[in-house]
Amino acid sequence: VIGRPYNTLDERVSLNIPYKFAENFNLTVLPLDMVPFEPEGIDRDFKMFWSYGKVILNGLKFTRLNPDWHGVFLSNFGCGPDSYLLSYAEEIMEDKPFLILELDEHSSAGGYQTRMEAFMDAVTSSPSKTYDKFDFSIMDEKGGLSDRTIWIPPMHPIGARFFASAYRRYGCDAKALPEETPEILEVGRSLVRGSECLPTALTIGNFVHKLRELKADPRKHALFMATSDGPCRFGQYIVLQRMILNRLGYHDITIVSPSSYNQYSGLPGEMRPFIWETILVSDVLYKVRCKIKPFEKLEAGTEKIFEESMRIMEKALSRGETIYRAFQNVLHKFRKIERTQELKPLIGIVGELYVRCNHFSNDYVVQAIEEAGGEAWVSPLSEWFLYTGFMRKWHARHNGNIREMFKAYLTDTYLHRQERKMYEKASDILFDREEPDIEKIMDMAARYVPIAFGTEALLTLGRASLFIKQGARLIVNTAPFNCMPGTITTAIFNHIQDDMGVPVVNFFYDGKPGESSPIKTYIENLSPL
Repeated sequence: VIGRPYNTLDERVSLNIPYKFAENFNLTVLPLDMVPFEPEGIDRDFKMFWSYGKVILNGLKFTRLNPDWHGVFLSNFGCGPDSYLLSYAEEIMEDKPFLILELDEHSSAGGYQTRMEAFMDAVTSSPSKTYDKFDFSIMDEKGGLSDRTIWIPPMHPIGARFFASAYRRYGCDAKALPEETPEILEVGRSLVRGSECLPTALTIGNFVHKLRELKADPRKHALFMATSDGPCRFGQYIVLQRMILNRLGYHDITIVSPSSYNQYSGLPGEMRPFIWETILVSDVLYKVRCKIKPFEKLEAGTEKIFEESMRIMEKALSRGETIYRAFQNVLHKFRKIERTQELKPLIGIVGELYVRCNHFSNDYVVQAIEEAGGEAWVSPLSEWFLYTGFMRKWHARHNGNIREMFKAYLTDTYLHRQERKMYEKASDILFDREEPDIEKIMDMAARYVPIAFGTEALLTLGRASLFIKQGARLIVNTAPFNCMPGTITTAIFNHIQDDMGVPVVNFFYDGKPGESSPIKTYIENLSPL
């Protein structure tokens, strides 16, 4: 019986299913902790950073290798790690009979009896055979990037386009994937089990949709997908995506996956400083657009200049021109936009990185805020990179690693210096929209969860609190459906809104249209300015 002890050993939660297998079918039933733990290959194949996830994968491996063993996986509805582990379980078991039961508080044992019987019919009718050791070397990427097109998922409204331009500047062919559509989401949904994070389905669906559209030669393409070492599910995206690409026959596709653990040192050394400047200019340019758009006198004038500015910056970034000179040119265009002096409520947007920045994922929440008469202030993409630098210093300090502390300090100093330089270029427009230091965000977050807690929950809680101090009248917390950090922050926001007197609305997105429409009601019910 595979699964977490609170699902498999508790008689009420498990609905006594392990005992029913023993009694009704005269079977020997072993709990997972009786399986010898031999994790060889698990880290290599799955990059597994969840401790009990390794135990589960170890149990699956033993079940596969022993002809007389059969597995029953007891999970529960909405379990974040299991949304990936269940896919791995199906891949590991291949055609060996295997049963997955997802339990919830509405379940009854009788409802599972038919499935148990069907599973036993499959077991008894299947010939006993020995399966080979499972090993598909998940991260064994082959081939360089010089002759490949690198595809960048559209995490940020303009960041993906600028990121691709930065790659082209250094001799790589790179392109931004298009903004997602319902059709692309359906492709992604068809490739996953369905309970994974929304960005999982969107990124792999977008990439596969593009490959099919181009009738692509796998040896000529690569997917850019940054990663992490957990605890958020984001660190498992590349594993599942590699599995899906292999399943579709795209074994020769390369996944470019620099990690937040070492501040993305997997990128070429000479390219990393320029990538940081690219991220910053993406954030600042989008913030300029959000600051001016609600107050424009000529409707759609801001959007027209915004689109023109993106094209200008793309050319400058890819051609090797000075990034700051090109940025000054586009800022000059925004300064000419005539604006009203009316007051509008400021709405702070926090939450999971992909969903809060990607228009399709958050059902165009910025547009919904603006149409409802508000001004949107979105937490920038650069916040995450500053956070990884902060955590690198924090871990080095707590581990007493002086050398690593010094290296992290130098990197952090550079990141902050470039951030200040970029914001200074637009200071006349964004004088009241400056981002707080990451240290202040972490200090605010530490009031609610320990720094060691990790994940974007820290950024969400800390930044939301500072948004309120900066005048936000409403906080919008965006997350994918069943997001682990999003679920936690939603609960804690009940306390924050009571403490600070500003409402927080929590949106969990699943790719359906209309999910941001309630924002209009929230804005209309704010007290007058």
